[in-house]
Amino acid sequence: MSPVLRTMADLLDRIGLGEPVFRVFQRLQAATAGAGPADPLLPPPYLRVLTAGVADADIFLSQGRAAAAEFLSLARAHGLALTANQTVLEFGCGCGRVARWWAEGSAARFHGCDINPRLVAWCEAKLAGQFRRTRLEPPLPYGDAQFDLVYALSVFTHMHEENARAWLAELARVVRPGGLALLTYLDEALPAAGSLQPKLSETGHAIRREGAEGGNLLSSYFTAQGFAERAAPAWTLVDAIPSNRTANGQAIAVLRRA
Repeated sequence: MSPVLRTMADLLDRIGLGEPVFRVFQRLQAATAGAGPADPLLPPPYLRVLTAGVADADIFLSQGRAAAAEFLSLARAHGLALTANQTVLEFGCGCGRVARWWAEGSAARFHGCDINPRLVAWCEAKLAGQFRRTRLEPPLPYGDAQFDLVYALSVFTHMHEENARAWLAELARVVRPGGLALLTYLDEALPAAGSLQPKLSETGHAIRREGAEGGNLLSSYFTAQGFAERAAPAWTLVDAIPSNRTANGQAIAVLRRA
Protein backbone atom coordinates (compact mmCIF):
# COMPACT_ATOMS: atom_id res chain seq x y z
CA MET A 1 0.00 0.00 0.00
CA SER A 2 1.38 3.41 -0.98
CA PRO A 3 2.01 6.08 1.72
CA VAL A 4 -0.95 8.15 0.43
CA LEU A 5 -3.33 5.19 0.51
CA ARG A 6 -1.99 4.17 3.91
CA THR A 7 -2.74 7.64 5.30
CA MET A 8 -6.25 7.59 3.84
CA ALA A 9 -6.89 4.14 5.30
CA ASP A 10 -5.72 5.37 8.72
CA LEU A 11 -8.12 8.34 8.58
CA LEU A 12 -11.06 6.17 7.53
CA ASP A 13 -10.22 3.68 10.25
CA ARG A 14 -10.40 6.39 12.91
CA ILE A 15 -13.94 7.33 11.88
CA GLY A 16 -15.15 3.74 11.59
CA LEU A 17 -15.32 3.55 7.79
CA GLY A 18 -12.11 1.69 7.11
CA GLU A 19 -13.49 -1.78 6.43
CA PRO A 20 -16.45 -0.92 4.12
CA VAL A 21 -14.39 1.56 2.09
CA PHE A 22 -11.52 -0.90 1.89
CA ARG A 23 -13.83 -3.57 0.41
CA VAL A 24 -14.93 -1.12 -2.29
CA PHE A 25 -11.29 -0.25 -2.96
CA GLN A 26 -10.45 -3.93 -3.41
CA ARG A 27 -13.23 -4.31 -5.97
CA LEU A 28 -12.00 -1.23 -7.87
CA GLN A 29 -8.45 -2.59 -7.90
CA ALA A 30 -9.67 -5.80 -9.46
CA ALA A 31 -11.97 -4.09 -11.96
CA THR A 32 -9.22 -1.84 -13.31
CA ALA A 33 -6.49 -4.49 -13.48
CA GLY A 34 -4.98 -5.48 -16.79
CA ALA A 35 -5.53 -8.95 -18.20
CA GLY A 36 -2.03 -10.13 -17.33
CA PRO A 37 -0.17 -12.94 -19.09
CA ALA A 38 -1.90 -15.97 -20.57
CA ASP A 39 -1.22 -18.23 -17.61
CA PRO A 40 -3.69 -20.99 -16.63
CA LEU A 41 -2.42 -20.87 -13.03
CA LEU A 42 -2.88 -17.10 -12.67
CA PRO A 43 -5.96 -16.39 -10.51
CA PRO A 44 -8.48 -13.73 -11.57
CA PRO A 45 -7.80 -10.16 -10.37
CA TYR A 46 -10.18 -10.13 -7.42
CA LEU A 47 -8.69 -13.30 -5.94
CA ARG A 48 -5.22 -11.79 -6.37
CA VAL A 49 -6.34 -8.70 -4.46
CA LEU A 50 -7.84 -10.77 -1.64
CA THR A 51 -4.62 -12.75 -1.32
CA ALA A 52 -1.85 -10.24 -1.94
CA GLY A 53 -3.50 -6.81 -1.74
CA VAL A 54 -2.57 -6.15 -5.38
CA ALA A 55 -4.24 -7.00 -8.67
CA ASP A 56 -1.17 -6.49 -10.88
CA ALA A 57 -0.33 -9.91 -12.34
CA ASP A 58 3.42 -9.35 -12.65
CA ILE A 59 3.71 -8.23 -9.02
CA PHE A 60 1.56 -11.13 -7.82
CA LEU A 61 3.66 -13.67 -9.71
CA SER A 62 7.03 -12.23 -8.72
CA GLN A 63 6.00 -11.98 -5.04
CA GLY A 64 4.94 -15.61 -4.94
CA ARG A 65 8.02 -16.90 -6.73
CA ALA A 66 10.39 -14.93 -4.49
CA ALA A 67 8.59 -15.97 -1.29
CA ALA A 68 8.65 -19.65 -2.25
CA ALA A 69 12.38 -19.50 -2.99
CA GLU A 70 13.04 -17.73 0.30
CA PHE A 71 11.03 -20.20 2.39
CA LEU A 72 12.63 -23.18 0.64
CA SER A 73 16.11 -21.78 1.24
CA LEU A 74 15.40 -21.11 4.92
CA ALA A 75 13.91 -24.55 5.49
CA ARG A 76 16.97 -26.24 3.99
CA ALA A 77 19.35 -23.96 5.87
CA HIS A 78 17.71 -25.15 9.10
CA GLY A 79 17.93 -28.85 8.35
CA LEU A 80 14.87 -29.84 6.31
CA ALA A 81 15.61 -31.67 3.05
CA LEU A 82 11.95 -31.42 1.92
CA THR A 83 11.87 -34.90 0.41
CA ALA A 84 8.84 -36.99 -0.54
CA ASN A 85 8.87 -38.39 3.00
CA GLN A 86 8.12 -34.98 4.50
CA THR A 87 4.90 -32.97 4.68
CA VAL A 88 4.43 -29.20 4.42
CA LEU A 89 1.51 -26.93 5.35
CA GLU A 90 0.95 -23.43 4.02
CA PHE A 91 -1.17 -21.68 6.64
CA GLY A 92 -3.23 -19.04 4.83
CA CYS A 93 -2.57 -20.17 1.27
CA GLY A 94 -4.92 -17.68 -0.40
CA CYS A 95 -5.27 -18.43 -4.12
CA GLY A 96 -1.84 -20.05 -4.33
CA ARG A 97 0.49 -17.06 -4.61
CA VAL A 98 3.29 -19.14 -3.02
CA ALA A 99 1.86 -22.65 -3.36
CA ARG A 100 2.06 -22.75 -7.15
CA TRP A 101 5.83 -22.36 -6.99
CA TRP A 102 6.42 -24.74 -4.10
CA ALA A 103 6.20 -27.92 -6.18
CA GLU A 104 8.99 -26.69 -8.46
CA GLY A 105 11.49 -26.66 -5.60
CA SER A 106 10.27 -29.38 -3.24
CA ALA A 107 9.16 -33.01 -3.42
CA ALA A 108 7.46 -32.79 0.00
CA ARG A 109 3.77 -33.59 0.26
CA PHE A 110 1.92 -30.26 0.20
CA HIS A 111 -1.17 -29.07 2.08
CA GLY A 112 -2.70 -25.61 2.15
CA CYS A 113 -5.51 -24.03 4.14
CA ASP A 114 -7.36 -20.72 4.16
CA ILE A 115 -10.46 -19.12 5.68
CA ASN A 116 -11.86 -17.98 2.31
CA PRO A 117 -13.75 -20.74 0.45
CA ARG A 118 -13.34 -19.04 -2.94
CA LEU A 119 -9.57 -19.02 -2.58
CA VAL A 120 -9.49 -22.64 -1.44
CA ALA A 121 -11.71 -23.67 -4.36
CA TRP A 122 -9.30 -22.04 -6.83
CA CYS A 123 -6.36 -23.92 -5.36
CA GLU A 124 -8.24 -27.21 -5.37
CA ALA A 125 -9.13 -26.76 -9.04
CA LYS A 126 -5.76 -25.54 -10.30
CA LEU A 127 -2.84 -26.54 -8.08
CA ALA A 128 -1.08 -29.68 -6.90
CA GLY A 129 -1.62 -30.56 -3.24
CA GLN A 130 -4.46 -30.90 -0.80
CA PHE A 131 -6.38 -27.81 0.30
CA ARG A 132 -8.83 -27.29 3.14
CA ARG A 133 -11.01 -24.47 4.38
CA THR A 134 -10.41 -23.33 7.96
CA ARG A 135 -12.04 -20.88 10.36
CA LEU A 136 -10.89 -17.68 12.05
CA GLU A 137 -10.16 -19.61 15.24
CA PRO A 138 -8.53 -23.01 15.84
CA PRO A 139 -8.59 -25.96 15.47
CA LEU A 140 -7.13 -26.95 12.12
CA PRO A 141 -8.54 -30.04 10.36
CA TYR A 142 -5.25 -31.93 10.72
CA GLY A 143 -3.83 -34.51 13.08
CA ASP A 144 -1.25 -34.02 15.80
CA ALA A 145 2.37 -33.81 14.57
CA GLN A 146 1.25 -34.24 10.94
CA PHE A 147 3.70 -31.76 9.39
CA ASP A 148 7.46 -31.30 9.23
CA LEU A 149 7.14 -27.64 8.22
CA VAL A 150 4.51 -24.93 8.32
CA TYR A 151 4.97 -21.57 6.64
CA ALA A 152 2.77 -18.49 6.41
CA LEU A 153 3.18 -15.32 4.34
CA SER A 154 1.36 -12.23 5.64
CA VAL A 155 -1.07 -14.05 7.93
CA PHE A 156 0.02 -13.02 11.43
CA THR A 157 0.18 -9.50 10.03
CA HIS A 158 -3.63 -9.51 10.08
CA MET A 159 -4.39 -10.94 13.53
CA HIS A 160 -5.09 -9.45 16.92
CA GLU A 161 -2.78 -10.61 19.67
CA GLU A 162 -5.17 -13.10 21.29
CA ASN A 163 -5.83 -14.83 17.97
CA ALA A 164 -2.12 -14.88 17.12
CA ARG A 165 -1.36 -16.67 20.41
CA ALA A 166 -4.10 -19.21 19.74
CA TRP A 167 -2.87 -19.95 16.23
CA LEU A 168 0.77 -20.24 17.29
CA ALA A 169 -0.31 -22.88 19.80
CA GLU A 170 -2.43 -24.67 17.20
CA LEU A 171 0.37 -24.72 14.65
CA ALA A 172 2.56 -26.29 17.32
CA ARG A 173 -0.03 -29.06 17.71
CA VAL A 174 0.12 -30.06 14.04
CA VAL A 175 3.93 -29.84 13.64
CA ARG A 176 6.13 -32.69 14.83
CA PRO A 177 8.68 -32.10 17.61
CA GLY A 178 11.80 -30.67 15.99
CA GLY A 179 9.83 -29.38 13.00
CA LEU A 180 9.95 -25.83 11.71
CA ALA A 181 7.67 -22.84 11.28
CA LEU A 182 8.53 -19.96 8.94
CA LEU A 183 6.12 -17.14 9.76
CA THR A 184 6.20 -13.57 8.51
CA TYR A 185 5.22 -10.54 10.58
CA LEU A 186 5.36 -6.74 10.41
CA ASP A 187 8.26 -5.43 12.48
CA GLU A 188 9.62 -2.18 13.90
CA ALA A 189 12.03 -1.72 10.95
CA LEU A 190 9.15 -0.84 8.62
CA PRO A 191 8.59 2.92 8.04
CA ALA A 192 4.88 2.54 8.86
CA ALA A 193 5.80 1.38 12.39
CA GLY A 194 7.12 4.81 13.38
CA SER A 195 4.26 5.85 15.64
CA LEU A 196 4.13 2.38 17.23
CA GLN A 197 7.69 2.35 18.52
CA PRO A 198 6.86 3.16 22.19
CA LYS A 199 4.28 0.39 22.46
CA LEU A 200 6.41 -2.07 20.51
CA SER A 201 9.33 -1.39 22.85
CA GLU A 202 7.09 -1.86 25.90
CA THR A 203 4.98 -4.89 24.94
CA GLY A 204 6.43 -6.34 21.73
CA HIS A 205 3.12 -5.92 19.88
CA ALA A 206 0.96 -3.10 18.53
CA ILE A 207 -1.98 -2.62 16.18
CA ARG A 208 -1.52 0.14 13.62
CA ARG A 209 -4.88 -0.14 11.89
CA GLU A 210 -8.02 -2.00 12.88
CA GLY A 211 -10.09 -4.12 10.51
CA ALA A 212 -11.79 -7.48 10.20
CA GLU A 213 -9.84 -10.36 11.74
CA GLY A 214 -7.86 -12.03 8.97
CA GLY A 215 -8.55 -9.20 6.50
CA ASN A 216 -5.88 -7.17 4.72
CA LEU A 217 -6.82 -3.89 6.43
CA LEU A 218 -5.93 -5.04 9.95
CA SER A 219 -2.22 -4.29 10.52
CA SER A 220 -0.57 -6.07 13.45
CA TYR A 221 3.11 -5.46 14.35
CA PHE A 222 5.57 -7.41 16.50
CA THR A 223 9.15 -7.21 17.57
CA ALA A 224 11.15 -10.43 17.16
CA GLN A 225 11.20 -10.88 20.94
CA GLY A 226 7.49 -10.13 21.16
CA PHE A 227 6.70 -12.74 18.52
CA ALA A 228 8.93 -15.30 20.24
CA GLU A 229 7.29 -14.68 23.62
CA ARG A 230 3.83 -15.26 22.18
CA ALA A 231 5.01 -18.47 20.48
CA ALA A 232 6.62 -19.92 23.62
CA PRO A 233 6.84 -22.44 25.18
CA ALA A 234 5.88 -24.72 22.27
CA TRP A 235 8.18 -22.88 19.85
CA THR A 236 11.77 -21.66 20.19
CA LEU A 237 12.93 -18.76 18.02
CA VAL A 238 16.10 -19.87 16.21
CA ASP A 239 16.36 -16.96 13.78
CA ALA A 240 14.62 -13.69 13.04
CA ILE A 241 15.23 -11.97 9.71
CA PRO A 242 14.17 -8.30 9.79
CA SER A 243 11.89 -6.91 7.09
CA ASN A 244 14.69 -4.92 5.45
CA ARG A 245 16.57 -8.16 4.71
CA THR A 246 13.82 -10.34 3.25
CA ALA A 247 12.53 -10.81 -0.28
CA ASN A 248 8.90 -10.36 0.77
CA GLY A 249 9.30 -7.11 2.74
CA GLN A 250 8.12 -8.62 6.03
CA ALA A 251 10.19 -10.01 8.89
CA ILE A 252 10.44 -13.81 9.13
CA ALA A 253 10.47 -15.77 12.39
CA VAL A 254 12.17 -19.17 12.12
CA LEU A 255 10.73 -21.27 14.93
CA ARG A 256 11.68 -24.77 16.07
CA ARG A 257 9.00 -27.00 17.60
CA ALA A 258 9.97 -28.02 21.13
